[in-house]
Amino acid sequence: MTQREVSADPLILPPTVSWPRVLGLSTVFLALHQLAAYDQQVLLRPLILGLAGLLLVQGLRDRHWLFVGSIFFLLVAAISPAPLVEEVRYARWACPIAWVLLELPRVARSRRAYRPFTRFHGLAGLFVAVSLLSATWSIAPVLTLGRAGSIAVAFFFVCFCLWRRAENPDHVRRMLSTVVTIHLAGAVAGVGLLVLDAPSALNGTRFQGIYGNPNEVGLCMALLLPLLLPWGAGSGAGGEAGAARGRQAQRRTAAAAALAAGALLFSGSRSSLLGVSLGMLLSGGRRARALGVVLFVSAGLYLVLEEKPEGFLETTVFRSSTLATGSDRLERWIAGWSAIEHRFALGHGFGTSDYVLPYYRMGGEGVTEERLMTVLGGHLHNTFLQLGADLGVIGGLIGLLLAGWTARTTFLARWRWRAGWETIGRQLQILLIMGISVAMFESWLFSFGNAEALLFWTYCVLALRGRTQATGPTAGDAAGSAAVQVVRPPSVAALAGLPR
Repeated sequence: MTQREVSADPLILPPTVSWPRVLGLSTVFLALHQLAAYDQQVLLRPLILGLAGLLLVQGLRDRHWLFVGSIFFLLVAAISPAPLVEEVRYARWACPIAWVLLELPRVARSRRAYRPFTRFHGLAGLFVAVSLLSATWSIAPVLTLGRAGSIAVAFFFVCFCLWRRAENPDHVRRMLSTVVTIHLAGAVAGVGLLVLDAPSALNGTRFQGIYGNPNEVGLCMALLLPLLLPWGAGSGAGGEAGAARGRQAQRRTAAAAALAAGALLFSGSRSSLLGVSLGMLLSGGRRARALGVVLFVSAGLYLVLEEKPEGFLETTVFRSSTLATGSDRLERWIAGWSAIEHRFALGHGFGTSDYVLPYYRMGGEGVTEERLMTVLGGHLHNTFLQLGADLGVIGGLIGLLLAGWTARTTFLARWRWRAGWETIGRQLQILLIMGISVAMFESWLFSFGNAEALLFWTYCVLALRGRTQATGPTAGDAAGSAAVQVVRPPSVAALAGLPR
């Protein structure tokens, strides 16, 4: 097959790791953290507003900058002490709202540009409708309306703005490179705090960097690490010079993967470690699966030891003394089930789960008011249990179907990856397994105000855009034995599967 014929379905190249950009952006994150630590709000406010304005202006010329602004400010909002200033809470929504407003006229003019619509769009729309409607029976109507509004903006942003953007393989690569650069910079900034010997870099013995919680570091790195796993095709194109560039890129990517894996391990986020290991075991290549088996066997052998050796693994990673209760998660889950029973069908209103347990004064015998409000008054640490408390069994099932249908489409044999998407497809499968696994222990999939939820649903959109019905020859048959694959933006007809 000729190069021109192969280019109809171009290869999705791996995201680039630009260490100068990573280091420059990490300096910005470190500066924001230090200004917040010393309560320099006089400097922070104009800086935040200036950055938001700059990204919005750039986004008018190139929509990619609106994606950059969305990812950037969601991470800035996670910097501890949080919020840095009140303006950050609004700046993180500026770019998504701007893109939604710019996209609305196009949606109204030409719905065909966004086809094929899938059950993903239908379920997302139904979830948004139920969330907005829940304000009528919510225990906190204003809070529900605000959080449901954020869900509406976020899903429109994902289902239309990013959906159309993902048509072009060059845009896909830029989006993934943006995710890698920004979240890698966050990890480097955290290492910078360690170098500066800042006490906020550690939570006990666990690494939390610039974030306010070690679990947030773990989840961000878990959403980043699969993108940095070894890539196969396309690294040696272009003769000796291309092979040399490929080796340099692989070394840069390997350094980034080592940093992300180290931050994940030292954060001691057990749910994120479990999710990544499970993803590699079920969907990775042979090396990734072998590593997953080693991780599970090693963890199992460690846990059956009667006397655990004191050291890094015990004090930071496994923390055996809290395994039985899941760091108070078991207590939250039991109380959460009791709360669901009070309003089984419709729930208490979207976004109110933080207040459900204090609302009913739940927590069991002997639980003090302080513990009720500070410990049990937080998240239920299970996405689907939290949806049940928010929206009852009806909304909970819709959310479960939304995540489940995406996973079903990504893994069913009768769907295949389009030619050129095979390698990134495997990484996306790992990420989807990881995300749904972590959702059993963290309340994050539908919390778009954090730095991770938008990443997960972006990966879902990419996974759905890369899949197609396996009615013809497989991707491998289509590619043939060509040694070189050329990256060219496909025509609209090629993307739609229409004859030229």
